[in-house]
Amino acid sequence: LEAKEDFGVVEIIDSIVGLSEETQQQLSVDAKANVDIAEIYPFIELFTSSQIQPGGKMNAEVKIEKQHKGGHIILAKSAIKDFRLGRDGKKPFEDKNIRLEVDMVCDAEEKSIAINDMSLISSQIKITKGRFSKQSKKGQTTVSGSLNAEYDLEALSTAASAAIGQNLVMKGKRTSSVKFESKYPAESTEKMA
Repeated sequence: LEAKEDFGVVEIIDSIVGLSEETQQQLSVDAKANVDIAEIYPFIELFTSSQIQPGGKMNAEVKIEKQHKGGHIILAKSAIKDFRLGRDGKKPFEDKNIRLEVDMVCDAEEKSIAINDMSLISSQIKITKGRFSKQSKKGQTTVSGSLNAEYDLEALSTAASAAIGQNLVMKGKRTSSVKFESKYPAESTEKMA
C-alpha cells in the first residue's frame, strides 16, 4: 500500500491488525516514508505541547506498534535534508544533512513521550545514547534525559534556544556526557528550571 499526500509518500511494507482484545499485538506497521517534516509535525504535536517549528525532507524506515494508550515508534535509517528547527522570534538551527535513529514510546492521552534510544549525526552535532522523557502529571511537567555528544556549541545553543524558548549563546566545540532534569508547571514552559 502506498499513500501520497501533501506531506509526502508513505509505503506500507508489512502490517498486523489484531481483531480481538486477547491479541497481543493490536497493531503493527512497517513502512518506508519520504515526508516533509513541517507537514507531518501536526501529527507529532498530538503527543507534545511544544511550540517548535521543524522543517526539512526526511527519508526513513518506520515501525509503529500500538501499545495500551499510546504507541511505540522506531525510526531507522533516516536521512533528513535541509533540516530546520525554529521557534517564533528565535534564530533557527539548520543543517543540510542529518542521520537520525529513534526508539520512542508516546502516550497521546497523557501527552507523554519517552525516547529510549536516539542517535543523531550531522555536520554540527553528533548525539549517541540519547534518552529523554517528558511527562505531565497533576499540573507538573518533568523533562529529563541523558546523552553523549560531540557538538559545535554555537549550533547547539541555536537548537536549544528554539526548543526551550530562551536565548542561549555559546561558542566553541565540545565532547561530553550530559544528564538533565527539569520540573515546571505544565502550562508554563517559561518556568522550566
